[in-house]
Amino acid sequence: CGVVLSNLEAKAIVSPTAMILTDAQLITPLSHASLNLTFNYNGWSSYLNFIDDVILDADIQPSMVHMNDIVFFAPDIDGMENEVRLQGRVKGPIKNMKGKDIKLYFGNSTLFRGDAQMTGLPNIYETFVNLKVDDFTTDLSDLQKFKLPGNLPLDMIPEEIEKLGHIRLKGRFTGFYNDFVSNAQVYTDIGKLITDVQIKSDKEKETIVYQGDFKATGFQLGQLIEMESDFGALDFDLHVKGQGVTLPTLKTQIDGNIDGLNFRGNQLETIFIDAAISENKFQGSVSIDD
Repeated sequence: CGVVLSNLEAKAIVSPTAMILTDAQLITPLSHASLNLTFNYNGWSSYLNFIDDVILDADIQPSMVHMNDIVFFAPDIDGMENEVRLQGRVKGPIKNMKGKDIKLYFGNSTLFRGDAQMTGLPNIYETFVNLKVDDFTTDLSDLQKFKLPGNLPLDMIPEEIEKLGHIRLKGRFTGFYNDFVSNAQVYTDIGKLITDVQIKSDKEKETIVYQGDFKATGFQLGQLIEMESDFGALDFDLHVKGQGVTLPTLKTQIDGNIDGLNFRGNQLETIFIDAAISENKFQGSVSIDD
């Protein structure tokens, strides 16, 4: 049914090849956007194929945007009942949008700052994303509030994530929403992680499949697995291939080394590991160079 505009104020210039809105205030029942907006096109008929033929250039000032108001342009996100605060520069046709110096806020703790290119909209499921993350912070509470298309919760995030506390990361993400490569540095309340990993969502098995390298510094293993009296901080450099992120669903192959593990007050300098973990069982070899 389109977007319902409660109010639109702007200095406007309209021609057969462009529409320019300066100091625009776009108000809907759910959103309030402040921006300078330009539409470039070859002629009036371009609006009949708006997704491909109209080139947008939006300089967005701090604005409140409800994702329901974007459904008209990207129907596949219908049901994403999320309100975000947004600022940045967006250019291109909708099918190939580029965002520069984007700042996005959600919930109580979530902030994204960086650049993005999205190719394939409005079909969000077939959209290829190239994301440069200068800063992203969040926590489990905000992630659980975020709604996916169909008003579905982000329920594939395990509750163990809560033990990480406040999460902050920077890096790059390339791929589709359910199949992407991540090169990132992750800072949490229980240690720092560096990842170079491919992650896929397996819908049939309802799990996450992954392969890649994980490095950690000062990682508080005991806090993560609720065995603080046994395990202290450690560093590790591991190659991991498997699926699942909770102990009951975990099926993974791990090889690499663990350094500086504190176990029941004893410092173990280097542990070499080559093992498989499945159904709470550990099979493989471990050697200690102490």
